[in-house]
Amino acid sequence: LYQKLVNYSQTLFLMHNNNLKIYLMLFVFWILILMNFLLFI
Repeated sequence: LYQKLVNYSQTLFLMHNNNLKIYLMLFVFWILILMNFLLFI
């Protein structure tokens, strides 16, 4: 799953400019952090 996210983000990096890629990466990381937080409660 993580590898798919990395490949997807790399594809977006090639498709879009750096600003959109940074915002998307932050969004994905927040989702992963929130998911881990909810799972470990």
